[in-house]
Amino acid sequence: STGSLLLLTGAGVMMTLASAAIAFNWFHADNIDTSKMTAGYFAAAFFGLATCVAGRKLMSSGRPVVVISRDGIRDLRISDELIPWESVEAISSWQYSGQKSMVLEVEPSVAEQLNASSVRRFFSQVNKTLGIDGVIVSSAGLAVDVDALIETCIKYRVAAGPSHPAAF
Repeated sequence: STGSLLLLTGAGVMMTLASAAIAFNWFHADNIDTSKMTAGYFAAAFFGLATCVAGRKLMSSGRPVVVISRDGIRDLRISDELIPWESVEAISSWQYSGQKSMVLEVEPSVAEQLNASSVRRFFSQVNKTLGIDGVIVSSAGLAVDVDALIETCIKYRVAAGPSHPAAF
């Protein structure tokens, strides 16, 4: 939510400033030694990065994260790229520890494009180890549950035309 992100960003700014004050000894304290200054540098870097992430999420809050259109589906948490319905070979659900997600089995060329970054490739390998071969779209943080998301995607995929003998 926007309020939580605003609070988190504000707290991050305060922690970054406090860490920087220790690292750079802005108050000219006599008891700041090298180990405390080093800890201040690391804390300033950590909280600064965390604040940037929270600020970025704050700027994008209120915008849709998952967009389903007649052309395809886009989950901004995965990639900025649209996944065309023609490349979706199957739509299914997957459940782990009580959390249910939608899995889109896509053509290998599209999967390769979505996994262009090393981080995405790593998580793709982790998913394959867990037995998931496809793109996971979680309903966490969305205003719709997984079953409604799957039902909507199946309708759009069927309307896009039968380019594959897909299992929906």
